[in-house]
Amino acid sequence: MNRRYIFYMLIVLIFIISGCGSASNETSMKNAVDIQQDISKIQYIGNCNVLCTNTTALINVDFKNQNDMNYINQESLKTSIKDIVRSENSSIKNIFITSDKNVSKKIQNISKNADKGKNVNLKWEIQNIVKNFIPNV
Repeated sequence: MNRRYIFYMLIVLIFIISGCGSASNETSMKNAVDIQQDISKIQYIGNCNVLCTNTTALINVDFKNQNDMNYINQESLKTSIKDIVRSENSSIKNIFITSDKNVSKKIQNISKNADKGKNVNLKWEIQNIVKNFIPNV
């Protein structure tokens, strides 16, 4: 990705995240699980990790076969993923999709902590991911 696009994504996400704290973690986690299950049904997707708030979804996908990345229409795949997210929760307006391994690990750790009943601040976690990983995506 070029630097201008990354900078634009970062600025937009900072503004978006400032308004995404009203959904409860439990509702957000349920939305994330529902979205994850639907995205995982896509032919090329091997694994999917999702973090979401009431207005933002951060989605990390792993392909079944890394060679598929060279043969599929990635814009079409992104459109399909965005359609799935919007059909699950129409209030989610901001959807970020990546295949970065570090983002995947971070999302998995956040989900494990939430499943264990630990207090998770999803707004802060998404901001942290954007700050530390989006420039590398």
